[in-house]
Amino acid sequence: MMVFMAQGTPFMNILNSKPIAAEILHTFVGCIGLVLVSPLTSLICGLIYDWDSNTAQNQG
Repeated sequence: MMVFMAQGTPFMNILNSKPIAAEILHTFVGCIGLVLVSPLTSLICGLIYDWDSNTAQNQG
């Protein structure tokens, strides 16, 4: 973006260019993935732990 800004390209033209738009999209998708990974992992681990403890109680 600094190269575009140094050339005097208008900001909206920079945002609408394909390479910049693709990088912005990659950034948003990566952020969403990072935000969802921790709670999803915790939920799955909690369900597995609960299922495992219930199975152990029923057997013993």
